[in-house]
Amino acid sequence: MAKQFPNFISLLSYFKKIRIVLGLTVIFLLLSGSLQTFAVSSRPDEKAGLKENNDQQKIISGRVTDDKGQALPGVNIVEKGTTNGAISDADGRYTISVASANSVLVFSFVGYTSLEVT
Repeated sequence: MAKQFPNFISLLSYFKKIRIVLGLTVIFLLLSGSLQTFAVSSRPDEKAGLKENNDQQKIISGRVTDDKGQALPGVNIVEKGTTNGAISDADGRYTISVASANSVLVFSFVGYTSLEVT
């Protein structure tokens, strides 16, 4: 009796379908429940706030936390409308020099909703 091999093309088609289903499942899992919020806090004991620089720029510093108060390292902080930015450190702390005290900061982090702060 001769050994029968499955149709190679149908086998490839089957694996392609599995790959698509797995890919969509991964995307769904990444997106479901991933839109979380985060908060920007500045407390007096952290020496956060607004300071003037001699170059007419303002220095803003603070700490980025999630809704449970946990520090968020690696958050992108960008002055809106510019390429001026910073990234929060391992403790969620950041410092950024901005053009004026009225500058808007945009906080963004993978899996979280972006937040604009004035």
